[in-house]
Amino acid sequence: MPLWSTVAERLKAQDAKLYNAWFARLEAIEIDVEARVAQLEPVETYEAMVRERFGELADAVVGHMRKLYPTPEVLRQRLTFLKDNWASIIEDVNGSLKPAAAIRDELADAGCPVTFAQIGVTDERARRATAWCKDIRGRYTILHLAFELGVLDAWTDEVLEAFHGIKA
Repeated sequence: MPLWSTVAERLKAQDAKLYNAWFARLEAIEIDVEARVAQLEPVETYEAMVRERFGELADAVVGHMRKLYPTPEVLRQRLTFLKDNWASIIEDVNGSLKPAAAIRDELADAGCPVTFAQIGVTDERARRATAWCKDIRGRYTILHLAFELGVLDAWTDEVLEAFHGIKA
C-alpha cells in the first residue's frame, strides 16, 4: 500500500476515533455560541498562520481553507443549529458510526499498519498532521467542527494518546 494511502487510512481511522470519543461524552458539551464567534480569528489572520504552517505548499492549501473557514455569521448559524438540534443529531450520527476499534481491526486484518509509528511518522508530525489536515480537505469534517467548537487541539491530543499511544 503506498505511503500516502496508508496515511490517509490512519487519518480516516482517527476521524472515527474522534467521532467515537466525542459522541461518548456529548452531554458534557455546552456551546456558548457568542463566545465562540467572538474568538474566531479573521480569515486573513488564519490564512497567515496556514501559510506559515504549510510553507511552499500553502498556495495549494489556502483555497481549501478559505472555502470552509466560517464567517462569524456562518459560525453563529452552525453552532446555533447544533445547539438547537443536538438530540436529533446525536441520534442520527450514533446510528451510522462504525466503531474506531472495528476500523483498526479491519486494517490490521488486512496487514496494514495501524499506528503512525508503524509507518515511521514521528509523534510531532502525527500531531501536526491530525490537527492541521482539516485545512487541506475540501469537505467539512469532524475536525472542522472540533475547530469551530474550540476543542481541536485537546481532541487531537486525546485521540493520538488513545489510538496511537502518543502523549501530549
